[in-house]
Amino acid sequence: MRQKAKLAVADRCVRVERVVEHAVDRRASLVVDLDDHRAVTRSWGHEVGDALVRLAGERLRAELPPGTLLGRIGGDVFAVVLRGDAEEVLAQADALRRVLDGALDVGALELVTTVSVGLAEE
Repeated sequence: MRQKAKLAVADRCVRVERVVEHAVDRRASLVVDLDDHRAVTRSWGHEVGDALVRLAGERLRAELPPGTLLGRIGGDVFAVVLRGDAEEVLAQADALRRVLDGALDVGALELVTTVSVGLAEE
């Protein structure tokens, strides 16, 4: 079991490196993580958890400026690679947080979500 976990972490690291390699001219990377996604899956099932991840991806894509790279790097974790100075990047990170914080309609359910956003600048 421990070996599988190590391989999963290594696989995610490789995927993140590939995203960054394709966006060398970009200025910042964000990692957006849906908080307590596992609790949603445990309470409502994988179908609802998957629908929540799809909805989150759609909302993130709609909020991002053209040319921004968005990818899912884990079960409920997204990577965003974008251009901009520190102020623009922080504003974008806050906008992404706001678009996912709060009530989201997933099928017949209204789920209250929060997200964590991490930032790495060049």
